[in-house]
Amino acid sequence: MANNTKTVILDYLQDLTRHFDFGEAGQFTAHHIGGQLHISRSLASLYLNELVKENQIMKVNSRPVYFLHRKAMEELYQIEFQEDDFYDLEEVRRYILNYSPDNGDYSGLVGGDRSLNPYIRQIRESFEYPPSGLPVIVHGEKGVGKKLLCSTIYDNCVKKGILEEGTQLVKLEFSPHNSQSLGQKLFGTREKQGIIDRHNRLVLMLCGSQHMSVEFQERLCSLMETARDISGGAGKHQEKQIRYFILCDTEPEQALGERLIKHIPVTVRIPNFKERSLEEKEELVIHFIRREGERLEASIKISSVVLRALVSGDYSQNMDDLKGVIQLICAGALKASVNKKEIVIHSYSLPEHILETMPIATDEDIAYINTASYKRSDQFAFISNYLARIFKPFHQKKDFKGSFQESKHSFDLLVEYLS
Repeated sequence: MANNTKTVILDYLQDLTRHFDFGEAGQFTAHHIGGQLHISRSLASLYLNELVKENQIMKVNSRPVYFLHRKAMEELYQIEFQEDDFYDLEEVRRYILNYSPDNGDYSGLVGGDRSLNPYIRQIRESFEYPPSGLPVIVHGEKGVGKKLLCSTIYDNCVKKGILEEGTQLVKLEFSPHNSQSLGQKLFGTREKQGIIDRHNRLVLMLCGSQHMSVEFQERLCSLMETARDISGGAGKHQEKQIRYFILCDTEPEQALGERLIKHIPVTVRIPNFKERSLEEKEELVIHFIRREGERLEASIKISSVVLRALVSGDYSQNMDDLKGVIQLICAGALKASVNKKEIVIHSYSLPEHILETMPIATDEDIAYINTASYKRSDQFAFISNYLARIFKPFHQKKDFKGSFQESKHSFDLLVEYLS
């Protein structure tokens, strides 16, 4: 009987893990599993821990504790898990990001595993689409990180061996007056071959494409049409394989011609700083300050007031402006610091335009944060996901009683987690 129950638990967890979602991890607790299989929580916990010792499932030692089917997780993420125990779900997430051959490493992108994840996936899938990718427009306000995102996707494709040997990455930076010179560089002239003529495997990253002239756009359309006709022919290796990242700081319809837009099947908008979650804004601020600390070879501490002010700041060029402000206040704090190896940033170091946007808090307890040892908290996101699950049944076409029971179940799990 015991072995049968244990096998039932293992089979149930395997089916559940095949659809694992970080936002709905509450299903992977002993309490939930016991409830679903109509056995006590203590009995479910006993068998689950035995299965951990047998190396069949993995344990996440957070509050509450989660259990994940090892083989199902390995199949889902196409990696081999060398660990049995994880400290929390964040450690599981980082492990997957670092070792998954499908997704690549996006740990250098703040929000790469959260708000940016769907955009990364869409761009990556377009870029990797055989035989030579789908052209993609990546647009958003200046400074939101379009270039870093596309460069990271390219680097991961190189590491995974998706790009053929000899593929060249070419970045062209457009301004209001250089379309002609960049056109000559790319397409060549009567006297000199261009980049297109010299290489058969290319990745073109066209930055600031809102400044491309009509003539350049027309030549780019002709190039895309030619490459498409060639790729439709026979043979495993086509004559030209060109992948396109077209980066635009404005709405594409306002800057690019209709003919060019018709040639680009995928358009992705990257959110600006204001649109990012509070947790990601905080992480971005800490990330840039930590980088300055590494550059200055110093440990940088900031007050909670400074962190709140920088998170609430208004940045016309998003992360570019944020980096500039942080460099400015770090320089001022370094000058005023006696110990150059430990820099403390106070509110009086902030520029006036940042202080003006900071919400007033009269009862705030000021604390100091060591940016070198800072670690983000996922508690808010965890609770937020549970709240979404509580309301979700009422948005679906179900009878009220069934919706209420499903919602109550999620609510009970949240109460258990909070208590």
